[in-house]
Amino acid sequence: MSTNNVSRRNNSLSSVADELSRRGYKAVLQGRANPPVDIICYDPQKTKSVNLIVRTYNPAKNSCIVGPKAAQFFGENFFWILAGIPPCDSSDHTEFYIIPNRVMAENVPKFHRLWLETPGRFGRIHQDNNVRIVLLSPNNSPLLLGCFILS
Repeated sequence: MSTNNVSRRNNSLSSVADELSRRGYKAVLQGRANPPVDIICYDPQKTKSVNLIVRTYNPAKNSCIVGPKAAQFFGENFFWILAGIPPCDSSDHTEFYIIPNRVMAENVPKFHRLWLETPGRFGRIHQDNNVRIVLLSPNNSPLLLGCFILS
């Protein structure tokens, strides 16, 4: 991972944790030793918790790369947060898509299979790989019907 990608990832993790704290939740960053969880979030009374998997994307691209892990169902208390971190010179705000793990696990394999079956440029057959894309335009992605958007 390049230095710029590490910096963007760290920025997205801290942005998510800051936003959760601002809304009254307790957010604990987990680091790389506790896969697949990036953040554990507790309610203010610490009676309930959810596990968050955070991925970063460029808001100008309207898509986010998530990888094959998105096809796994980890449990009802797992959520994906797709954090759109704008470039440093931009005045745009960070945007967040919160998607339940069940929605990701059900839909990402469908969309990947559809991509594999659809011919690419010049009619070439797509080769299977570890890249999974989530489209973030509400017009293009039924996946976003099961998510919450914070901006």
